[in-house]
Amino acid sequence: MDVAFGRGHATMNADTEDRITTLEPGQTPKASLFIEEMKEHILAASAEDVYDKLEHCHNVRRCLWDKKDRFSDGRQADGKDAEGNAWRWKGAPILSVHTADKYVRLHMLIQSAANDMGDVRITPRRAASAPAGGEDLAEIWQNTLDYFRDEGERHQSYQSELFDICKWELGYALQLVEVETTVRNELRTMNVQQLMDAIVKRAQDDLMQNAMDAAGGAEIDPRQVLTEQAMQVITETVTVNIETVLASAGKPTEWALAYVRAMDERISNKEAASVLRQLRDDPTAEAEYSAPKDDGCMVRLETLIPWVNCIHPNTMSGECKTDAIYIPRYKNETELREHAARRGWKKADLETLIANYQNKFFTELCTAIGADMPGWGLNGMGIGLVVSAEALNKFPHWLFIEVYRRITDKFGRPMVYRGAFHPSMPDVMLEWSMTDLTELPIIGDTSEPVNRAMDARGVPEIVVDKQNFIKDSLDNEGSRGQLGSNPPLLRTAGVHAGISPGKELFAKRSGNSFEGSQFMTVPEVDMGTIKLIEMVDKLVDDYYFNSPTTDPQDKRAYRQFLMMRAKRMLSERLKLMWTLLQEKIDVLQVSSINGRPVNLDARRDQLQGAAAISIGLHVDGLNQDGAEKFMKVWQMAMQNDPGGVLNHNEGMNMMMRLFAPAWASRLVMSNKAASSQIIDEQQQRITKIMSGIPLQYPEKVSAPEMRMQVLQEWQSIPDNMQKLQTDRVAAFLMQKEADWLKFQDQQQNVNAVTGRTGVEANTAEELAAA
Repeated sequence: MDVAFGRGHATMNADTEDRITTLEPGQTPKASLFIEEMKEHILAASAEDVYDKLEHCHNVRRCLWDKKDRFSDGRQADGKDAEGNAWRWKGAPILSVHTADKYVRLHMLIQSAANDMGDVRITPRRAASAPAGGEDLAEIWQNTLDYFRDEGERHQSYQSELFDICKWELGYALQLVEVETTVRNELRTMNVQQLMDAIVKRAQDDLMQNAMDAAGGAEIDPRQVLTEQAMQVITETVTVNIETVLASAGKPTEWALAYVRAMDERISNKEAASVLRQLRDDPTAEAEYSAPKDDGCMVRLETLIPWVNCIHPNTMSGECKTDAIYIPRYKNETELREHAARRGWKKADLETLIANYQNKFFTELCTAIGADMPGWGLNGMGIGLVVSAEALNKFPHWLFIEVYRRITDKFGRPMVYRGAFHPSMPDVMLEWSMTDLTELPIIGDTSEPVNRAMDARGVPEIVVDKQNFIKDSLDNEGSRGQLGSNPPLLRTAGVHAGISPGKELFAKRSGNSFEGSQFMTVPEVDMGTIKLIEMVDKLVDDYYFNSPTTDPQDKRAYRQFLMMRAKRMLSERLKLMWTLLQEKIDVLQVSSINGRPVNLDARRDQLQGAAAISIGLHVDGLNQDGAEKFMKVWQMAMQNDPGGVLNHNEGMNMMMRLFAPAWASRLVMSNKAASSQIIDEQQQRITKIMSGIPLQYPEKVSAPEMRMQVLQEWQSIPDNMQKLQTDRVAAFLMQKEADWLKFQDQQQNVNAVTGRTGVEANTAEELAAA
């Protein structure tokens, strides 16, 4: 795997040193430019009350309001007056109504079904599907994408769930797609014999290379170069050198270390010196050492929560397109050093960051520039986290900002760079490397079409709007201001009684609500509140086409709308994954994908080109009723298909995916695998016929036309025809096999439901008569 990025340190021209929109490859901009740009984005977001909007959606979804804690179910008194505008009473049961959370989950389930039910197909857009050499590029592309999706299935599903939560809770969400290498230290052993063999092999290769250079491209016989005398000289020389190295004392020389590196090129000088010390102490034992092992690359998805762990320009489009994105990262020392080594940071810059800027959080930067960032907005560390200074002193974390920036060169060609900096280090760019992309590797979606994603509304905001509507319809004085997100108490104006031990609540009305006056009996549950909860739920259900009385076509149309959006997001994510994979894969070898055997050997040159990704989405597959409906339609279609135009394999595939997607992934074979199995079965039947073994004739068999083709190909071989002419029993059984397959083909075209054969099993009398 090759994921190395070039890193330039060229000096910028005087006229471009204060710009980051137009740069040349190799030019490294000032970190101060990114710091100022990021501050401007934060100020603009604060001016548009972005943080207040996010906090509002967050609180509504969880049914939280001012002064509420986990021990109470309503407002606590403002100020010191314990008898203030309290709702309910001390010790009252928790009756919070998580209406918004309910519909966030509803949207997530629908979209998750769309992602899981999708039948993803990927094909080369500009490449021939079967080029010279017999390579099926479409199959190679499909298997490659399937492998990376299967390998990262758990991680990708978690990030997709978080993405849907953010989109419907906060209004919009972004997702970062990257391909990163995975490197680990591998513990290995080395003994003197292995070391000698490796050095001898290296000497042989050098001798052959010298001979080929001297021949000037002419063919040479290796036996004339690696003669017995030459091999003896090499072996004796290596033996003497190894004995000298092991007998020496003190610090190993460079050529001694080179001997160890001949065994394993990944080994460092420090580990090579350790190997030599161990072999000197005991030449008969094995020396242990560690070496970095490249485990290849893997697609990494990361959901970016708006203004919690990502900052972007307020000019972001409704499609979430932008030229820059800033991602605060918080890492402990181990994680920070690992990240710095992977990205190629300068060691001096890393040590400066670690020594001087521990526990410097992003909230401090926002406060310094005047942004009103809420306490829960600790970027990258989760909503609702409370900072413990004592804990952070014992387990410190370090902040740095990762930036993706779209720029152009002087010819207007777009480039995307990835960088890193610290807000308190304006003169140091920790990282600045060019990627292979022309657009930022992010995708995003909003809960509704908007001009700017920052103005998008999430489900909680829509739910509270509907709650307020029904409250106002019952109390024109606006009881929502008094009761927060808990529905109001219902009481008529004529019944005004004091309530104890809680404070009385009065809503001025004329007439009765529901079946008359519903009021709270302390400390019993307020049935009027329960009634209103039901009414709010029903109203919001109607809004989302989820009421039992909603027209089924409206409900289906709404679900289809949500699933089509999920399909679009899945398609964009897969296209971006494919673009990144094409640049990162040198060689990919896979023996199995999702439990099924696949002989995949993909090279970089096979994977180039634009990908055409199609996703088959089954809207009816959300429930068992939809699957049964498809089953009925499929049966009727099969009965009215005398011409055999239906694709039976594809129909069975869809049926299994609708009824049981998990089982379908293991039971349903690809067309190629199914064809291979059918061919093998028919060849085994021919083998039994030629061996005189009686056969069974099932009432229905798969692909009779393909089986007939196998039979005809076997009979077309002259030697096989000659065998049949000399063996009357085999000839009779072969003719009966052909008649059975013809009848199967006819019956399945005429009546695809039953497929009756009318062919009886072999009997001893039949064989004797033949």
